[in-house]
Amino acid sequence: MHRDPGCPCCEKWAQQVKAQFGRAVRVVDDANRPAFMKARGVPADLASCHTAIIDGMTFEGHV
Repeated sequence: MHRDPGCPCCEKWAQQVKAQFGRAVRVVDDANRPAFMKARGVPADLASCHTAIIDGMTFEGHV
């Protein structure tokens, strides 16, 4: 998961993914997330505090 550096809610999201789905989440503090989101096809108007890639799919925010 690429997140805004230091965002506390993203840690909780990662913990929930591990608890609910048994998947470990690698957290990357990414100061250049807009470029990462653009590369993954995330529209700017849907931007959130983190972007996760799971099985090749892109998930933005708390979904």
